[in-house]
Amino acid sequence: MIPQRILLFFVFIGTMIPSLQSQSFRRDTLSFTALSATAGICLPMADLGSRYNFFGQGGASFIMKLSNNMLLVTEGVVLYGEGYRGDDPLRLILNSNGTITNRYGQPAEFSRGMRGMQITFKTGYIVNRWAHNPNSGITFLGGAGFFQSQYWIDQRGNNVPQIMGNYVKGYDRLSNGFALTQFLGYTYFHNKNFGHFYAGIEFTEAWTKIRRDWDFTLMRRDDSRFFELMATFKIGWIITFIQRESEEVYYY
Repeated sequence: MIPQRILLFFVFIGTMIPSLQSQSFRRDTLSFTALSATAGICLPMADLGSRYNFFGQGGASFIMKLSNNMLLVTEGVVLYGEGYRGDDPLRLILNSNGTITNRYGQPAEFSRGMRGMQITFKTGYIVNRWAHNPNSGITFLGGAGFFQSQYWIDQRGNNVPQIMGNYVKGYDRLSNGFALTQFLGYTYFHNKNFGHFYAGIEFTEAWTKIRRDWDFTLMRRDDSRFFELMATFKIGWIITFIQRESEEVYYY
């Protein structure tokens, strides 16, 4: 005959099993933190579109998802592209062949493009109606942060004095300022705690100005201010920090 204390112990353990089981994406609206890697293709518009062509972005986010499906997101991305629209900032030092002569009297090897960054703090909500589990669904996000872009010049061989060291700052047209963002997309959390991702379109509006003290092409300080617009199709892979649900149930 099982002693009374041992019997009570097993009854206690039995009542605790439901609370000890890990939570499930399938049935529970979960609260957790996560990291995501993101990539996107950007269409510049307004003043940004007058200077740059299509460009890409890549970066990472830290995500806090609350049990009511609210989201708190901190995101940082880098921007990268080729080409420049409008008058070339290097036009005054380019020769008739469209190159720059290095210190050895030879055509210099250099490349040009667009580089930038964006840091944003966002908040939003996942609408889980019509979704396959209570944590997934149509996602709305809005936020504010910092936006920066510049004309990127990379010279190889360190032998082009015109664009070496601080001289390059006279051509790069660095601009930055305050930005707003809005995101509309879909967030998918897999029932088995893998294969999580999101996809959608994000709009950015930024109010920026040139930050360099001197522009060699204009031969003066450039005090231009810009209204930048950007539409980005972006996708992200999400890694959650939550215990994975067991596939097996054991009975004793």
